Amino acid sequence: MTIKNLLQLYALCVCLVTMLVIIFGSGFCLNYAMDLAIPERMHYAKIAKYESNDAYLKSVTDELVDAASGNESDSLKVKLSTLTSLSPDQLTAERDRKKTQYLENAKANNLASLISTSMWVVMALFFFCCHWRLFRKAK
Repeated sequence: MTIKNLLQLYALCVCLVTMLVIIFGSGFCLNYAMDLAIPERMHYAKIAKYESNDAYLKSVTDELVDAASGNESDSLKVKLSTLTSLSPDQLTAERDRKKTQYLENAKANNLASLISTSMWVVMALFFFCCHWRLFRKAK
């Protein structure tokens, strides 16, 4: 295959770029779809702190240590004192609520990302088809 004119070169360059968008976008879409299908597995490292009351209290304490200065440390101190004053059943309910809230937020973010990335892939596919036809007609 030889390139005979600048129109063919332009069309092939656009096809190359769109193929890269399609390839990477498809990989991201697959990741977002897996994240939507099995969020507990994909976010296990983040939700491990919600597995037990002790782990949850430790994570709040760690956040407090990390934010030792500034205004947010005061709010974390209040949060920690509120959590430690709860009964074990109330703490379990609070922990489960936070875990569910985290997973719902993750699902919503991943759905938005999946839709956005899918739109990029569809548009890239459209541009690829148009420019591939342009390349073939320019022969």
